[in-house]
Amino acid sequence: MKTYLDCIPCFFRQAIDASELKGAGDRNKKRIICDIAAAIPSMDMRRSPPELDKKIIDILKKRLKTADIYREVKKKSNKRALAFYPHMKRRVAGSKDTMASAVKTAIAGNIIDCGAMQMSKMEESFTAALQKIKSGKKGRHARFDIKEFKGYAGRSRLILYLADNAGETVFDRILIEEIKESSPSARIVYAVKSRPALNDALERDARESGIDRCAEIFKSGSDIAGTVLSGCSARFRELFKSADMVISKGQGNYEALSESKRAVFFLFIAKCGVVAGHTGCAVGDGMLLYHEGKTKRGK
Repeated sequence: MKTYLDCIPCFFRQAIDASELKGAGDRNKKRIICDIAAAIPSMDMRRSPPELDKKIIDILKKRLKTADIYREVKKKSNKRALAFYPHMKRRVAGSKDTMASAVKTAIAGNIIDCGAMQMSKMEESFTAALQKIKSGKKGRHARFDIKEFKGYAGRSRLILYLADNAGETVFDRILIEEIKESSPSARIVYAVKSRPALNDALERDARESGIDRCAEIFKSGSDIAGTVLSGCSARFRELFKSADMVISKGQGNYEALSESKRAVFFLFIAKCGVVAGHTGCAVGDGMLLYHEGKTKRGK
């Protein structure tokens, strides 16, 4: 997916949110805004938003003098989500269609995003997102391709699950555990960032969430907020190519991989008009979108 002009205000909003989180003064905020403004004219808008956002993240790290801007936010997200885990686990187990319920739970977890809500409101925001997904109220073209998802999950020997945000990882765990329950022999690999990129999950976030109990944790080699294959390691690219099934969480991963030649299952909430327009759904819709690609496997 290319970057649209409407994406540019979000770059500035992201920078201001991060600056305020780290207590930056007005002078430093202005420097950051000027740095971003200077970088925009040379940006190739044919590239995906995560690719261009890498420049914004690098500016923030330099000006705020910290590599992991959202470390404390991520720790709080993991802790609060874990407190909610037993309740959601019981709800999934008690549902008529446990796989569909686990998928919806994982999608609702995508509401956890830096700047998207206060940590004290996590349970409320998550519950509201889940209720909307379960109600079936959505844009005309919003999709929930559960039949294809179940088919792939049931026959795949190697499943690659692309993580998105910390905290959200706890709800990914519920879906992974459900897949393992139905397909015990499946090897599930959970890919995280190698270095900080906003509030994207790192290895420690996955471990704090208990992912290591149900899947292998694999570092992608990237520090881009979205799975941009050119920014990942050769080992990860080979894994992406050879996996029988790829599950991609979050809007950033959709932006980066929406034109992939291989089949991908995208699970996310559309958080902006650009992505909603690109998919045909409404802002706030939860999606399980099966992207068939041009080949069963392959980049």
